[in-house]
This record gives sequence, C-alpha cells and structure tokens, in this order.
Amino acid sequence: MKKYKDVLVGLVLCGLFLLSLQLLFGTMCLSKLFTGFPCPGCGLTRAGLFFFQGRFLESLRMNAFFMLGFFFVFVGIVMKLLKKNSLFINTYVIIVLVLFFIYYGYRMYHYFPETEPLTYWKGCFLEQIRRLLEQ
Repeated sequence: MKKYKDVLVGLVLCGLFLLSLQLLFGTMCLSKLFTGFPCPGCGLTRAGLFFFQGRFLESLRMNAFFMLGFFFVFVGIVMKLLKKNSLFINTYVIIVLVLFFIYYGYRMYHYFPETEPLTYWKGCFLEQIRRLLEQ
C-alpha cells in the first residue's frame, strides 16, 4: 500500500510542478521553455483533452501517440499480470520508445514550424538570452 501512496504523492507533485510552470511561464513543456522547440511528447496533453471530450480526430491530429498510449499501457499491464519475463517487457518498451521517436521525427520534418503544436516558441529562455545579447 505504501508503494501506491508514494506513486500518488509523486503524481500530485508532478502535477503541481507542471501547473506552476504553466502559470508562471505559459507552458509546461521544459523543452519549449528552454529551447523553444517542441519535445517528442508535444501535443499529448491537448490530445488527451480532446480525446476525453470525444473529439477523436482532433486528438489524433495533436499527437496520435495519446491513443496509441492507451494500447501500449494496456499491453504493458497485461504482460506484467501474466508475469512475462523482464527481457520481453524491456524489448517491448524499447520498441515503443523507438516508434515514439520515429513519429516525432516524422512530425518535425512534415509539420515544424507551421503547424500546432509543433511550432517554435519565441518566449523561451534561449530566445530571451539571444535578444539580450543583441542589444
């Protein structure tokens, strides 16, 4: 039971941290905050919001990995319950991560920087430092 309590505390702290970033800086993405560039998970939050509102096509457009994530988590839970060996689970996780980064590369190549959420954010720290140096 303590294990689940620790996980819950961790999730609450992460949520508070992300909310603080959003309120203070206008973004909760550390990649966009520091570099201005979208991270591989860019659009997952909006995809989730659209998904739970029943706006499935918009969810897919934001980041298809949100819906695929449900499938991957489900398969992961089933594998854990079936007590599959760790090599099988580790291989599965590596495959999912490789697919995730391939999808990110595809999205960056085809949609950056004109299409939301894959846009460059000019409010980032690097952009502000660049402006200061130009003065």
